[in-house]
Amino acid sequence: MGGKQRRRKKLMERDGPFCVCCKIESEQLQIHHIKKRCNGGTNDLENLALLCACCHVAYHRNEHPNFWRWTEQMREYLYYFLRLTDKSALEED
Repeated sequence: MGGKQRRRKKLMERDGPFCVCCKIESEQLQIHHIKKRCNGGTNDLENLALLCACCHVAYHRNEHPNFWRWTEQMREYLYYFLRLTDKSALEED
């Protein structure tokens, strides 16, 4: 099993088979980097979330109706539930 497959499995264990944005249940969720890799984001689980294809495309186009609320909710989730010690780790440069 490759690294991407292992990450997907761990994300499914953490979040279940649900899009973290719209909560739709699917086995076809896509891995999303919360802090973009081009901005220093990593493939660590703390920087990854599962999104359905619709939310993923809308998120990257800044068209998702819950874009700003979702972004803040995801950061809060990561800060408190995953116990990140460096809150700046997910901030965009």
